[in-house]
Amino acid sequence: MSQHRDPEFLEADIATYITRLLERCRMSRPDVQVCQISQAEENGVGYDACITSICPFFVQLKRSYFYTPDSTSAIITDRTKLKLPTSQGVYFFKLHRTSKHANELQHNALHRLAQSEVAAYLAPLFFRRRSLESIPEDYALWAWSYGPVSITDSRHMINISRVRLFHNLITIPPHAPVTSANHRYSYTSPADVCFHSDPEPVQGPNIATFAGLLQRLETEGFQERGARMRSPQQAAEDVVPRLPEVLGLNKRSHALREVVSRGFEQVLGPDYKIPSNPTLALINMQLGPLPSLRIFGNILEYEWGIRQYAVVKRAQ
Repeated sequence: MSQHRDPEFLEADIATYITRLLERCRMSRPDVQVCQISQAEENGVGYDACITSICPFFVQLKRSYFYTPDSTSAIITDRTKLKLPTSQGVYFFKLHRTSKHANELQHNALHRLAQSEVAAYLAPLFFRRRSLESIPEDYALWAWSYGPVSITDSRHMINISRVRLFHNLITIPPHAPVTSANHRYSYTSPADVCFHSDPEPVQGPNIATFAGLLQRLETEGFQERGARMRSPQQAAEDVVPRLPEVLGLNKRSHALREVVSRGFEQVLGPDYKIPSNPTLALINMQLGPLPSLRIFGNILEYEWGIRQYAVVKRAQ
């Protein structure tokens, strides 16, 4: 029997399930939700006015490969030397090698984002398709209390802590820049992540399950000293001007101009008249905060498959 197992699904399959579940989820606070910014904009006229704070975060979905415990691979050998678990087998993923136009490796782009924002790989703790498809439909109705009154949501919204899939996804922030994509991360849980080729254990507060990360973002985001939840304007000012740095392109380069122009067209449609200097228009957020964040996210997804989500709080 082979000592190696390939994943039985695509990254796009994971994204579909995450999106479907997030549409049915609520955080512990009824006014807070996790969504893609494009979905947030579709909630209706006046969204900019009703949103009070937002925390963009970025994930690169990965498929998990698997080595059985008896594998003679370098990953199993490395983990054994470091006294990391291997007895139940080990999951791993490879770094991505290419982008479409940018000069930077996907890993380094994610690492640069992670210096100021929440940015991480997101990988499953399973490799079989049936594990992805076995999402239970019998969740309890989501309820919250207002004084002595308990309110049940008639739309059958799910408490995000009850979503089994989110507990079976691991978030791993890129811990250091690399000079090539010839590296891997291995793991069996958030407690034993290892980086290869020169093996080293990796630790950090954002190494967690996806459910744990989302709950921490909500909790810390509203603390006085936690600045992650910001106004849409402040969030856009913090994130969008970093596009040239993240892409590894000069902000005056023709390559960046082409990338940004494509982002305008993808987000705003082919009939939109693109500004004469699209890079400057985006960095200066001439379209407003949410459209600018959406274009920023669209560019990252097109170049590397890095997806932008956000924890959002709406006015009640």
